[in-house]
Amino acid sequence: MIKSIIDKFRLFGNLGQKTFRLFFSWGWGFLLITCLFCAPLIYLDEWLYSDSFYLKSINLYVWLDGLLYVLTFLLFVALGIIFYRSVSRADHEGKIRLLSSFAELPKFFFSSVRVHFFYAVKVILWGLLLIIPGIFTFFLYSFSGPALVLDGKKGKEALLFSRQIIACNLNVYFDMVVIMTIFQMALFMPFYLVINQLHRILYLRSFYVFSNVADLMLYLLAGIHFVIFQIFFYCLYEELKKLKEDEPLTERTQ
Repeated sequence: MIKSIIDKFRLFGNLGQKTFRLFFSWGWGFLLITCLFCAPLIYLDEWLYSDSFYLKSINLYVWLDGLLYVLTFLLFVALGIIFYRSVSRADHEGKIRLLSSFAELPKFFFSSVRVHFFYAVKVILWGLLLIIPGIFTFFLYSFSGPALVLDGKKGKEALLFSRQIIACNLNVYFDMVVIMTIFQMALFMPFYLVINQLHRILYLRSFYVFSNVADLMLYLLAGIHFVIFQIFFYCLYEELKKLKEDEPLTERTQ
């Protein structure tokens, strides 16, 4: 029991070390990718949900609101492709090669949209039946995107590959994700609270320029939070894939 706990924290330490090595080496590039895709969504969200726009035309608001959800889905699919290709290059080649990753976007985009659509449908259907199976399905197929982008699995094959990797190492997967989530909450929450409070004070005292700066700091912090977790997720995928490949055939079939 104690040895198992020590082994898991050792594994987390190794994954964390690799994550922060990649982040400190190439974090600027990963943040740039994230900002390029997320900044338009933030701008559109603030514009669409402003009171003045809502009061002008409710029907137009409803249509644009649905369109924004579709656009968000497509942009995050594209972000995932470029992000994982860049992290993989940084890991294996020592360079992120952003232009090469962007050039590969058309190659993976439509297949990735299809995979993520199947993923979402599975999660929604199981979630409608029961909440717990829906959550379990969400995690079980969460490697579908990396399976497509990094290993060339397409369609249902990507979903099956994700399920095989995680099912073989379910406890390790959940332990690593939970530990990383708690670690990031402990690391970032004090900054979120301080900056949010600073933004509130500056806004109430009519220092709008400085309150906007604090707002940008919150977005930047959220971007760093997102990037670190996504790099960790990539490292976890690579590690669990190795564990699956190293697992004896007799254990896989049990």
